[in-house]
Amino acid sequence: TGTLFQYEYSAAIYEESMSKVYNSILKEFKTHGTFEVLLIDNLGDQEDGWNGQTTRGGHALEQNMSNAEMFDTCVDVKIKLIESLVKAKVANKIIIRSVTNSNHSSDFSLIVNKAIEKIINKMYSKTIVEVEILQSFMEHRTWGDHTWILTHGKDEKYQFKGLPLILNDKTINYINDYIDFYEIKSKYIHFEKGDLHQLGYQKVKKFDYRNFMSFAPPSAWQQHNFGDAYAGYSIQVIPKWSNEISHTDYFIDYKKQVK
Repeated sequence: TGTLFQYEYSAAIYEESMSKVYNSILKEFKTHGTFEVLLIDNLGDQEDGWNGQTTRGGHALEQNMSNAEMFDTCVDVKIKLIESLVKAKVANKIIIRSVTNSNHSSDFSLIVNKAIEKIINKMYSKTIVEVEILQSFMEHRTWGDHTWILTHGKDEKYQFKGLPLILNDKTINYINDYIDFYEIKSKYIHFEKGDLHQLGYQKVKKFDYRNFMSFAPPSAWQQHNFGDAYAGYSIQVIPKWSNEISHTDYFIDYKKQVK
């Protein structure tokens, strides 16, 4: 209530949006056939707070579900998505990668994803589905000629300001420091982040830099500070040994509540 731009959003709507993700993956499967690996990345802040605040504290967030309701929704919907994808045999292996070091959800996200991991490990062999919980601010994973550096974009403790939408020299040097420290030598390095709820893509010498949008409509805090925002998700089809990536953005039109 009292927000500038009001949208309908609930557990049922969240589940409906996740079914759109499933349908988008199925579309790519029908085009390309069975994938060697399907990566499902969550770049943080899915739970968007604890007791009406960020998990850092001191930043109020209006929420329409209790902590327990959020937990149930996030776990149940993710398990349902995984079950559906395994049943559809879209990939030889599914890897769920979840960033938990984020300024809004942090330990709550860690709890949710540990629950998902425990359930999935009981249901499937790790050769079929694997859950990776990323607890550091930045973590990297390699497949073929590609390395992904995954982050929310603003950490759970230290950062006053998160990483920007548009690259600057400071951020380029910061990311290059990470690449050099961990001696990442992959032909293609992809830095992927959330946080700012906006799409953006840039490429520099060592890496490309991609911002992803929020899956949810904008929060009251975001609306009052930055205005209205779009929501959705992205699908990428990535050849193992080349950089001929196809990237598609899917926008979710959440129903407006007009005063």
